[in-house]
Amino acid sequence: MVKMIKENIFSKKFLLFLALLLVGFFVFFIVLGSFKRALVSSVFLLLFFLSLKWTEFALALLIVLVPLVSGRFIFEILPFDAVTVTVAISIISLLFSCFKKERSVFPPTKLDVSVLLFLIVSLMTVFWAYSPPKALATWLRYFGYLILIFVVAYRVRYKRTIEILLSLFVLSATMSCFIGFNQFLTRPGMSIGMQGLSQEIVARMAGTYINPNFFGEFLVLAIPIGLALTLALNSTRHRIFCGACTAILLFSLVLTYTRGSWLGLAVGLVIFALIVEKRLLWFGVLLSPLVFKLPGVASRIVSMFDISGGTVACRLRLWNVVFKIISENFLFGIGIGNYLTAFTHYVFKYPELSVGYVQYGAHNSYLTLLAEVGIFGLLAFLGVIVVIFKLGYCFTRRVKNDKFSVYIMGGILASLSAFLVNGFTSNSLLHPRAAVFFWFLAGIALVLIYNYENIGKIKTRQNFLKLYNGSYFYGILTGVKSSFLSAYENHWLKRSFDFVGRANLLKFSKILGSVDASLKSSVDLKESSKTLGVFCKFRDNLLGWIDNSYFRAAIKKIL
Repeated sequence: MVKMIKENIFSKKFLLFLALLLVGFFVFFIVLGSFKRALVSSVFLLLFFLSLKWTEFALALLIVLVPLVSGRFIFEILPFDAVTVTVAISIISLLFSCFKKERSVFPPTKLDVSVLLFLIVSLMTVFWAYSPPKALATWLRYFGYLILIFVVAYRVRYKRTIEILLSLFVLSATMSCFIGFNQFLTRPGMSIGMQGLSQEIVARMAGTYINPNFFGEFLVLAIPIGLALTLALNSTRHRIFCGACTAILLFSLVLTYTRGSWLGLAVGLVIFALIVEKRLLWFGVLLSPLVFKLPGVASRIVSMFDISGGTVACRLRLWNVVFKIISENFLFGIGIGNYLTAFTHYVFKYPELSVGYVQYGAHNSYLTLLAEVGIFGLLAFLGVIVVIFKLGYCFTRRVKNDKFSVYIMGGILASLSAFLVNGFTSNSLLHPRAAVFFWFLAGIALVLIYNYENIGKIKTRQNFLKLYNGSYFYGILTGVKSSFLSAYENHWLKRSFDFVGRANLLKFSKILGSVDASLKSSVDLKESSKTLGVFCKFRDNLLGWIDNSYFRAAIKKIL
């Protein structure tokens, strides 16, 4: 009987989503006038509503789309890409979860104060930034990253969900590698960052990340997670699959020829071995000679110590510029997201600092942050990192008999460490398509740390509310939710629907006739309605971004 009831509920939900897909297709076909675009738009609408229903689905969407969909478009002052869209959907999904009757318990964390302090300090720098709109856009991106930690921590409740999300992360990274192999073998001439490399290196793998340095930053996050899953999962078949994916990721990282990522991964794997099993260090020592035999690896590592020329000398000159900026803006910075603008200003103001470029990144995430948000902002940011690592390490000591939790937490801390070390030689923390996974993994760490005893349990609303009022970020989200509800209640469309409801819909046929006439005059409506005009502009930009993405081009080529 219970099984029949569950099947009936599932059937109703399936029919509801199917009806939503059909209605969305019908409306988009009338507005867009194109079968293909209407189908794509209706599918995206369905994915959006599924994400609102299940936050876990929104997170899975982020894991799949961010590595595989490249490109961006600018709407007004805000840059939109796969990171912006999927993070926004995840946060909106968390807001919608506030309406549910039952929620998972998640108490206030020791991370709340550090995160809030960094957001406040960095927001203040918007007021004296060279470009306030650019600073605000960058701050919103950081806001999304940090809130994503709590989206993951509040909504991921089951051990099985953690396994699925992390496995999907490794699988998405592997798919990106296969696209990179195709580039490496068929279009080596398109590789960038080949200056100063030995003749042994004919190309550098970039996958779907365009730049091999960006791809390396992403891979150092995925490889320790793949290794942790290989050791932690119970199913032999799944362990073999994750092990094979990890080997592919490791080989791909070698082919990026990104020295900072190699160094970061080495540090990360050492940390993983120290946390999980110290005997793994000997396994790494035995494998390292094989890596040096690959073409170009030895010469690439030796070049790290050559400061007389090449990219190392160039980065030292870039650091002279950032040191000058820091010396004049040590306390409060130049404004978050404004380093490139300040770089242009300083190389013209001080010609002796010129490096041959009008704009160029500092190739050091921490120096860039110090220049942008000042010493107080950098200390607040480092406070977030220190709290995460302290909580994670203490957790591994507390549950040392639970191999699954120790392996997963060890993999997460190794990934975060590798990424942070990589940040000393690149702008990894400022590259959205890699940085978003840094914060996603931090959220998974918080799930294990604070909800270890409750994973798989659902608490009642009354128990939740005891902890709800003590959380800074749920308080902020409640305020945002109230603002949305207030705007909805006062909107003219809502009042129109209320009026129709009070009039008992008048005559149904008359309303259908009005709707039909409105749909036929949709072109006039689009031109006269400001709201619909903004929507159509956003829609056109979004569809153009999708059509021009590398992943879409690769799929069309395969099909």
